[in-house]
Order: sequence, then structure tokens, then C-alpha cells
Amino acid sequence: MALLFSAPVFAAEGRESQPSKAEMDSINRQIAAIQNPQDRAAVQNQSLVWKMTTFLCQSAARAPLTRLGADDRFFFAG
Repeated sequence: MALLFSAPVFAAEGRESQPSKAEMDSINRQIAAIQNPQDRAAVQNQSLVWKMTTFLCQSAARAPLTRLGADDRFFFAG
């Protein structure tokens, strides 16, 4: 298991930044693919930061961490 420390997702010059349209489309596609309606609703109600970390950051980090020897589970800590 790997633990990855990272800077806050929204640390752009002290103001919140928003995901691009392509990033939001990716997040929304992944949420729409959740088959259980209750699970999908629960995920939709999560914060934008949670959605970005879960659907963008973890996906991007998976391959490099696997190459470094991490198993399938890892956590981001900020």
C-alpha cells in the first residue's frame, strides 16, 4: 500500500480553480456508470474536491505507483 502526500487540489494562487469541461465530462461519465442508483446518488452528493481526487487523481496516479511497487490500494493525504 502506498501513501501519497500532495498539495491541496485547489491551491492555485489562493483561489479555487475549477476542473476543465473535459475533466468534468470524465467525472460525470464515471459517475453515470455506477449501476446502483443509491451508490450513484451518494457519489453525486460528494464535494467537487472528492470527485476530482477519486476520479482524476487516483486514476492518473495508479500506473506510476504500480510501477513503483504499490498494490491496488493507495490513499492521498493532504
